[in-house]
Amino acid sequence: MLAFALSCTQTTPAPVDEPPTSLPDEHGIDPLDMLTDGDEAAPYPRPGAPVPAYPPTPQPRPIPAVGTIVGIWEVGAAPSRDSTAVRHALATMGIPSESIARPSQLPAYRVVVVVGELTDATITKDAADRLAAALQAGTAVLLVAPRATRLYALAGIQAVAPMGDRRELLLADEPSPLLEELRSIAISKLPLTGAGAVTPTVGYAVQDGGARVLARFDDGSAALVQRGALYVLGLRTQYYLDLLSGLGLGFSDEYTNRHYIQGDLLPLLLRRFYLLHAPSPRVRRTAPDGHRAAVILTHDCDSPYSAQIMHHFAEAERARGVRATYLVTTSAYRNGLMGAVYTRAMIHGLRRLVADGFDVGSHSFGHFPDFHRLPVALDGESAANYLPRYDQGQTQGGSLVGEIQVSRYLLEEDLGIRVAAFRPGFLLTPPAYYEQLVAGGYLRSSVRAGGLVRTNFPHRAVRSRPGGYDIYPVIEYPLALSDRGLDEGNIPERVAQWLAVVDRNLVTGAPTLLLVHPSRRPGRTQALVAFLDALQGRDVWVGDLSRFAAFYEEQGF
Repeated sequence: MLAFALSCTQTTPAPVDEPPTSLPDEHGIDPLDMLTDGDEAAPYPRPGAPVPAYPPTPQPRPIPAVGTIVGIWEVGAAPSRDSTAVRHALATMGIPSESIARPSQLPAYRVVVVVGELTDATITKDAADRLAAALQAGTAVLLVAPRATRLYALAGIQAVAPMGDRRELLLADEPSPLLEELRSIAISKLPLTGAGAVTPTVGYAVQDGGARVLARFDDGSAALVQRGALYVLGLRTQYYLDLLSGLGLGFSDEYTNRHYIQGDLLPLLLRRFYLLHAPSPRVRRTAPDGHRAAVILTHDCDSPYSAQIMHHFAEAERARGVRATYLVTTSAYRNGLMGAVYTRAMIHGLRRLVADGFDVGSHSFGHFPDFHRLPVALDGESAANYLPRYDQGQTQGGSLVGEIQVSRYLLEEDLGIRVAAFRPGFLLTPPAYYEQLVAGGYLRSSVRAGGLVRTNFPHRAVRSRPGGYDIYPVIEYPLALSDRGLDEGNIPERVAQWLAVVDRNLVTGAPTLLLVHPSRRPGRTQALVAFLDALQGRDVWVGDLSRFAAFYEEQGF
């Protein structure tokens, strides 16, 4: 069954923090289009416009403490990178958790994750005995990268290999309920890193008959071990947040149109572990109206021709009972990079879309390729004085505050809406990106491409820093599919790629976010129509970002 809604944005996937090498071609707009004047420009600048002042983004609703609560026992100095990752992954899956202060509290929980420095110096005999007693009493336990010999007998481990950089995870041939979803999408081997990256791991040797090896690293050491209700994971869980923070870990694949699972690995393992052992499990519902998964439609409107073309998208979506999100660039003059995008015709078209239930967000003010190099602020940026221009490969008079907040002000002033979502041009994320979204009151971002963060699940935005992570109240919605490289000759092949990603996400429950640009390049409308028609009969909800987010975020983060 299929339920529909729509969103519109035009962005080109490109490596984070680096602009495309060939701007017009990579951007998906013909070179002459970029500096072509659009229709009559909207009035700009706007004398007397106030400096935008929005309340900061509020903290997300917490995960309700209902059903079986996962106990997190952190050993050693807290919080560790591993424990932060576990808490983040559990929240992403909508699973309630709380801290365990002392090992004597272990028997009070039916599901426990043990993280931190699990070494002989920190795991005392008393702690190991209490853990054994909890297992005997029916508690299920996941140990994250233990190196304490007192725990080996519990897990059937004979020895531990040194910490090291292992690049691949291979699932054992014998099926396991814990890895059911990976098996269902035909995963048997999972690259953990690309060239030159380091992933912290601990490998194990297992006693004959002592435990089941569910997965191995590429050096043959055990990566995931099970003995009864005790599980040992040799991949440090910080790996999950390293991916989400945009470090990339050396991956160099295309950024969209393939199914990536590495960043989903920890959330999926924790969810299966929880569902297998929790007496009263409580997990996130993954799509509105009881559907298994969702498809989120977005269109980046950043061309002088967007206003002329976007109504074709809207007509196709309207005819199929869906709505989409249109992310709009608000530059109302020739800014040195392209002609006026935010014209009177654009504003008129957007008002019609809003009246018809479509969703609108910001795609920055000027869509500049050096967005990641702009200063945070100038001096009181507003629609009365913010006039950035792109000249000789550099933006003059631009700032993050102007790009993020002035664009929002214009859309809200002209359309009478609340703008909650932002996507920068070229998927660029400067160091202060999330801080400025929070300061500007945005609730959502969609900048991370699947090939970088390797996840499809929405999550609280993350930035890596020395010694840990900064986690923001903004919810990041990763980009899974795009029209990059699409033309009239490859529509069937590209739509088949899109559907293959949707079908894998139907197994895991992750949403699939699509970007198709309203540009003059041929094939966009036909591909969108073919994709929407092919979704009929699949158990997916289809719609815009705001409607999906309202459902998803209501469940807590």
